[in-house]
Amino acid sequence: TLKFLHALRSGGELIITFLNHDDERLSLTVPSQPKAPIQKEIQLFEQICRIQGKSGRIIRVPNNGITREDELAIGELMQIFEYGRTSTKHNTVTVTGNRKLLEVVLDNLKSECNPIIFRGIFPKSFVKLFGNEVKTGRMIRTVSGKVEMSSNDIQELLFVLAEGESVQVKIIDAEVVEEFPEIIEKIEWDAGPMIESAR
Repeated sequence: TLKFLHALRSGGELIITFLNHDDERLSLTVPSQPKAPIQKEIQLFEQICRIQGKSGRIIRVPNNGITREDELAIGELMQIFEYGRTSTKHNTVTVTGNRKLLEVVLDNLKSECNPIIFRGIFPKSFVKLFGNEVKTGRMIRTVSGKVEMSSNDIQELLFVLAEGESVQVKIIDAEVVEEFPEIIEKIEWDAGPMIESAR
């Protein structure tokens, strides 16, 4: 279908062969179709097909087409199912935690460990595509970067922070790495026979 869409876009000669009639051929000239999907759209459809194959889930493109948000989700899912991880850089990332988080940050600042690394483990994760959740299994998220607050700021916050109250810490020049162990395991399992045959 995707090859046909490529041809439909550019136009040209379409040859139909009837194999049960002594290979009789019928040639039609197809004009280029300006409303046919553009190259970028065709690439997105190809990626959706690959995501379907790797996730085992049927993905239906809505009638109103593919939004910019959907494009980003397709790119993210491609990274996840191809490599089992994503890595993105951000100007600022907000990490939410409790008093213990602030104490850890303060200890790191006192020992001059800035940038700092935060790691969170999530039993379930998903990426939203066309309004539906595509499940990606267990996820390990690692955030590294510089804490925007000073040691004095944190000590003052600790003084007024009530037990059990949540707090947000801003990380600047941050890198967020998300790893998906179940998908990595499947990628390694699928690659196993290829590695053995290469030996």
